[in-house]
Amino acid sequence: MNLKDSEVHPVLDDVYDLRLNPSFLWAPDGQKLAFSTVHSYTLPINLNSLPRNFQIVDTNSGKVQALLPDDRVRVDFSWSHDSNKLVYLSDPVEISSFQTIYSTLYIMDIQTQEETLIAEFAAIGSPIWSPVDDMIAFTASTEEELYSIGQFNVYLIKSDGTDLQRLTNDGFFNVGSWSPDGSKLALEYVGEQLTDDEIYILDIDSGDLEQITDNNVLDAHPIWVELE
Repeated sequence: MNLKDSEVHPVLDDVYDLRLNPSFLWAPDGQKLAFSTVHSYTLPINLNSLPRNFQIVDTNSGKVQALLPDDRVRVDFSWSHDSNKLVYLSDPVEISSFQTIYSTLYIMDIQTQEETLIAEFAAIGSPIWSPVDDMIAFTASTEEELYSIGQFNVYLIKSDGTDLQRLTNDGFFNVGSWSPDGSKLALEYVGEQLTDDEIYILDIDSGDLEQITDNNVLDAHPIWVELE
C-alpha cells in the first residue's frame, strides 16, 4: 500500500499458501520482500515439523525467486544491510514432544544461492543483522543452560562466523532490534510472569544495559525506529 494515496496493488497471487506462520520482511533497499512459505502439509498440522522455507519477490515486478526447493526447514530470516544475503536458523532440535528449536545459523547469498554455516549453537531466537555492518545478533543458550535452567542470552557474531561474543549474562534476554546507527540493541527481558517482561537498551561498545520500562504489563518485541 502506498501510504500517501492508500493505493493498494497485489504482490503475490493465491499460488502461495501464506496462512501458516506467515512472515514478511522488507529488504533494506526497499525493492525486495522475503516471505515464509510452507511446501506442503497434512492435517492435523504439526507446526514443529512443517517444511518451512522462504522465497523472495521483487515488489515492482512481482517476480518470485524460488530458493532451494528441498525439505529442510529454514526459519526466522533477516536481511544483510546491503540486501544481498539472508541469515536464518535451520537444523531442528527436539526439546520435547511439543517443542522444537532451530539450533544453527546459516547465511545465504541470494544471487548464487550458496549456503554458509555460520555457527552451530543452541540458537532459539531470530538472528538480526546489523543495519550498518556485518554483525549479527541472536538469542541462544549453551547446552548446559538449555537443559538445566532454561536460561538464554544475547550473542553477537560476524557474518563470516568469527568473533563470537556473549553480550548478556545470567538473564533471560531476547534480541529485539538494532538502533539505526548499529551502536545499540533493544532487548526484551523475559520474566517469570508475563507482566514481568521489560525492555532494555544495550550499548554494544560499553556493554552498559539500561532498563527503559518498569510496569505491570507485558512489554515485548521492541522495534527501533528513526523518526524524522
